[in-house]
Amino acid sequence: MPIKNKNGNIRCKWCRFVREDPTMKCDNQSVYECGNPESEYYKSLLNVDTQGNVLKYITWSGCKFGQRRVF
Repeated sequence: MPIKNKNGNIRCKWCRFVREDPTMKCDNQSVYECGNPESEYYKSLLNVDTQGNVLKYITWSGCKFGQRRVF
């Protein structure tokens, strides 16, 4: 999967603002949220679908405020 989406934005999967949500734990699986207050996705759960199921991976496409994580 490419690091950037078709608009040139960093995908949430590779963004440095993604953090584990300490208030959410589902079946021993971590839930991740956006931690960037400038983003329209701020505090959105990035690996939970619209039915509330926790996904294994972050699937969101990203926003214009994303910054790449340094490994």
